[in-house]
Amino acid sequence: MKRFIWSLLSLPGLLGCGEFDVRFACKKDDRCVRTDSAGTCEPTGSCSFPDSACPSRRRYADLAPDPLRNQCVPAPERLALGDGQSCAVLFGGELRCWGALPRTDPDAVVGLGPSSDNMVAFRLPSVSDVDLAEEHACAVADGRVWCWGDNEYGQLGVADAASPGPHRVPDATPSAAAESVTTGRRHSCALERGRVRCWGYNSDGQLGRPNRDEALPPASAASGLEDVVELHAGGSHTCAQPAWGVLNCWGSNSFGQIAAPLEAEFSDEAHALSFYALKFSLGGSHTCAINTSGEVLCWGNNKLGQLGRQPETDAASDTQSSPTPLRVAKDGKDDWMKATHIACGWRHSCAILDDGTVACWGDPGEGQLGPEAAGKAGVSTPVVVELPGRAVEISAGYTHTCARTEDGLTYCWGGNERGQLGNGSVKDSALPDAHVSASLATPQ
Repeated sequence: MKRFIWSLLSLPGLLGCGEFDVRFACKKDDRCVRTDSAGTCEPTGSCSFPDSACPSRRRYADLAPDPLRNQCVPAPERLALGDGQSCAVLFGGELRCWGALPRTDPDAVVGLGPSSDNMVAFRLPSVSDVDLAEEHACAVADGRVWCWGDNEYGQLGVADAASPGPHRVPDATPSAAAESVTTGRRHSCALERGRVRCWGYNSDGQLGRPNRDEALPPASAASGLEDVVELHAGGSHTCAQPAWGVLNCWGSNSFGQIAAPLEAEFSDEAHALSFYALKFSLGGSHTCAINTSGEVLCWGNNKLGQLGRQPETDAASDTQSSPTPLRVAKDGKDDWMKATHIACGWRHSCAILDDGTVACWGDPGEGQLGPEAAGKAGVSTPVVVELPGRAVEISAGYTHTCARTEDGLTYCWGGNERGQLGNGSVKDSALPDAHVSASLATPQ
């Protein structure tokens, strides 16, 4: 009996009365136990427990180390990736970013985690959406649009930006309320009460307006589109999905990325496709969508296999580009992919399959397709990116990719020249890395 009692008292973390000391560094959830609830082992290595007063529904324990003690656990709700920068909107509306916008901050490299000190927290109220492009970014905060970065073509929505920002984009009307924002290479658009408003560069009609001046202020785009529920911008094209009807796209069509005949190099009028898109995403010069059957379709530039089809070596071949949406096969043949989420980078594409796994295809140059595609010139058959858990969100940047799993961890891989992977280096990596998760889970 004495030996049994001593064994109980010797268990690490046992306080008595069925409670555990949560000050130790946990590795698994089963180390975070209280008499009233089971906890979560956070990426910081400390335990949290359910608390409905926190936006993430989790709070660090009172015995966790400073600065975590008794604090709500920050947790990402939405990811957005650009050229050299990554951002996350946390539950509760906090915006954090790591990496750097190349032109506006040429010498800065932030987000070299795992320390949260290397992350930039934008002091914007109640952020609900964010999107990043090559040299600028925009966010929706408390229903208003803010943009920062390069403004050479008016993509920040202000006539003269003396500083990189953030700058508030003028409202269309006093009662305007933005629902989402999207950024192309040199243009930006916002979804406001079901209508589309765009500004910036209009060289290819990507603003949905006939005036092809270099810099245009915010104004309505793609006349005739109402009740839009989703909006995304690519390199020089834009697409919108109304609540009823089919997907519409406009802007550059140099590779068939708006699904118009290749004879039309661009269009400032919305081109209607033939299907409703549950989800869709735009790359540099290609577009991918998920139809109502869950199938993945891609169209536009296919020089590196970003449509999920093998491009021919003959540059004149129609498989180099396609204005016709093509179904993507898991095996590159006829086993059509079924997916729940889709993300297009500049020259690559990724999807979350219906079983929660991540698959990517296209340009593997900096490791953005994961380790299975490393060293290849172009990948037209989707390759699986192994993650420890089921993926619930995927986002693709110019040369890197990030995914969030159902346990709240964020994994990033690919190009890292600006520190956009948030893993403590500026070295490219094809291996998914969750180092940034600890920074995101640390209160600031």
